[in-house]
Amino acid sequence: MKLNENSVIFGDKVILVPYRYIAPFSLIDWKLITCWMLQSRTCACELAYLSPCPAGAGSRGDNIRGRIEADAGNAKEYHEWMKSLELLELTASEPLSLGEEYKMQRKWLLDEDKLTFILLARPSPPSDSSTGSSRYILQPEEIQKCRMVGDVNLFLPDGREGEGECEIMIASKEDRRKGYAVEALSLFLKYATSYLHLPAPQLLSRIGSQNIPSIRLFKKLGFGVVKYVKVFDEVEMRFGQGDVEGMDLDYGVVEEGKEVDWEGAALEGRVGVYEAGV
Repeated sequence: MKLNENSVIFGDKVILVPYRYIAPFSLIDWKLITCWMLQSRTCACELAYLSPCPAGAGSRGDNIRGRIEADAGNAKEYHEWMKSLELLELTASEPLSLGEEYKMQRKWLLDEDKLTFILLARPSPPSDSSTGSSRYILQPEEIQKCRMVGDVNLFLPDGREGEGECEIMIASKEDRRKGYAVEALSLFLKYATSYLHLPAPQLLSRIGSQNIPSIRLFKKLGFGVVKYVKVFDEVEMRFGQGDVEGMDLDYGVVEEGKEVDWEGAALEGRVGVYEAGV
């Protein structure tokens, strides 16, 4: 979605950056890159497939080269993640080739019915001694050094007037149960309802019935289990609704004091411009 193509959201544990489409470095048309260097207006997804970087591109060219290699590297890492049978099952996804992954990146950038962010692990928590936006905001070169840990998405099949289906993935088991998912989803939902003006009651999630951690995560954020879809072996959860009778016995209840009030969260000082180091 074009809405967030230049937006970055800074949390205490995670940073949300847009899912950019970047062609593999060896396939970039450096004539277009030169135009971009001069005008700074060419969208990354418009880069074409021709020749390697020309000699003498200078520091600006080096910066762009670094951005391309970094973003293409993210796509490759994401592709490696999705070779996991566990992740394919948890996300109800089909395996894609690397080329298909690049095409999917382009769709995520351009399609107006999809909002997505890549999740980066913040290297260290913000200093308590700092104030204002400086407490959260990192410089582009600092963001580039952050490690990718997952993504968060919103699907709007009927446009912004319809329902929004949200999902989140933390790829590695080593990165789970660290608070990344709950913070990322809280910031993401606040961003979606604030910037898309999507009413919170229109938010829903569909999760495999065996994915208990994800079901409990969404329950903590105020979603209730309203339906079990047998043919897909998944549950449907909706924000602001309680569990259908009997469902709470299957998936448990949120402990008192463990609920997360993401609607009351403030994005002030946390949303910046994503420059990707260029």
